[in-house]
Amino acid sequence: MPNAKGYLTKDEVLLTNKPVMVLEDDYESKWRGGEPPKNVLLVTEDRASQIGSPIAANDRPLAYVYSSKAKHPHRYVPFYGLRPHQVDMRKLNEHERRIVEGILTGPPA
Repeated sequence: MPNAKGYLTKDEVLLTNKPVMVLEDDYESKWRGGEPPKNVLLVTEDRASQIGSPIAANDRPLAYVYSSKAKHPHRYVPFYGLRPHQVDMRKLNEHERRIVEGILTGPPA
């Protein structure tokens, strides 16, 4: 059962069949269980609120990210997808802005 913030345990996240980002031995992050959708900006619930796009109660996570910082078994953080029209570009950091611009312009030819 998720904790109060919606974080899952390893067993719980495996049951979701959602992509999970983990840090590999070589310190590279890799997706396990597939790739998340490419047409959305993946953010936590807190970040979505900070950028003016709160997550609705019926929204479901599209992916999870493993957090080694968590000091409890619930180490898998839910990430939600926001479409470009749902975000205020002025509130995005540089990395997020590049992702949204890439979605809007499409892959390079």
